[in-house]
Amino acid sequence: MSSVRKMLLVVGGLLLLSGTGACAGVPAQSENAVPSASAGGVVPSAPAGGVVPSASASGGAASPANASAEPCGVDHLMPEFVAPAGGGTAGVQRATLLFTNKAKKACAVRGFPELIFIGKRGYEGVGSPFRHVRGGTPESILLEPDDQAYVTLLIPDPGVAGPGCVPVESQGIAVALAGTGDRKVYAERAAIVCAAEGTGVAEVGFFVKTVAE
Repeated sequence: MSSVRKMLLVVGGLLLLSGTGACAGVPAQSENAVPSASAGGVVPSAPAGGVVPSASASGGAASPANASAEPCGVDHLMPEFVAPAGGGTAGVQRATLLFTNKAKKACAVRGFPELIFIGKRGYEGVGSPFRHVRGGTPESILLEPDDQAYVTLLIPDPGVAGPGCVPVESQGIAVALAGTGDRKVYAERAAIVCAAEGTGVAEVGFFVKTVAE
């Protein structure tokens, strides 16, 4: 296991899906919306040989090579939580879901993954699917073996989600990828979420590629 992977697994345990204060609106994702350490966030990175976000990957037209690449399926990508990205608003936790291409060939991702929380028992969906963050222009991202891309998650605190929220325990998130059928892959992380549809709805940003430091 690489030092980067070990680091990610350690910081993954830091994810706390909670917040305080009144619930505020979720900010739109800009064309260069990447986690920024200078803004108080945590960038998926390591002191040596790590990965850092590529701002140029968050917008623009797809290259011919990327457009013709096979879409990444759930057999290609391994998702995992990393340290909270910071920058959330009152009552909204911001987190990062990192995807690694574990296949032996390249594939491409574009736009948004489809996410929903799953219950503590079994893998049934809980509450509403994640909404897509508005703003910016997603592009097709080519992932060679072991390349990584991430999405930013904005998760409301059930305590400030409103009277319609029914708090329940979730064991993680089910991930589906556009153009690859109904199969799903799962990222496990315990959380308290709203079970009632339409309340406390989380949001997900589009894929952004990480590059070697």
